[in-house]
Amino acid sequence: MRLLIICAIIVLSQAAPLDPWRRRDRDQTQGVGGPLLTASSEVEFDQEWDREYRPNMPRYRRRRDEPERETRLTQWNREHEAEVQERQREAQIRAQEEEKKERVHQNHMEVERRMEARRHDRERRVHNKHHKEEMHERERQRKAQLRREHHTRRHPIVMQDSDSIERF
Repeated sequence: MRLLIICAIIVLSQAAPLDPWRRRDRDQTQGVGGPLLTASSEVEFDQEWDREYRPNMPRYRRRRDEPERETRLTQWNREHEAEVQERQREAQIRAQEEEKKERVHQNHMEVERRMEARRHDRERRVHNKHHKEEMHERERQRKAQLRREHHTRRHPIVMQDSDSIERF
């Protein structure tokens, strides 16, 4: 069973390798239908590929020591260089202004946030103070109530509701 699985793996790997370049190389070396690309056909293929996919590449590359040839484009660039620089300067100034506006906005938001936090803290402190005073008042009233109850417990005969205290 294991031998069968191993044979199947070998056959399948020979039939369709995962890497297509490896398959092409294998086909060339084994001579299946002859070599796919000869050296000259490969050069032709490269040229065709260049024509197809790189139409905007310059066909002429100057050497480093060779001076740049005057073309209409370089002439136009030379004539309009000041204009281009002016545009760049304007764009830079605009970008700085935008950045400044953004910074001002950020500062404003930060100040707003801080003021809000301060207001919140102040409200909390006032609330705590009032709460403390309220609790203090409640405690005072409770103690007074306890004092009164203590008095009535010691002298149950004394009537609390009547104006004149009568003893029976």
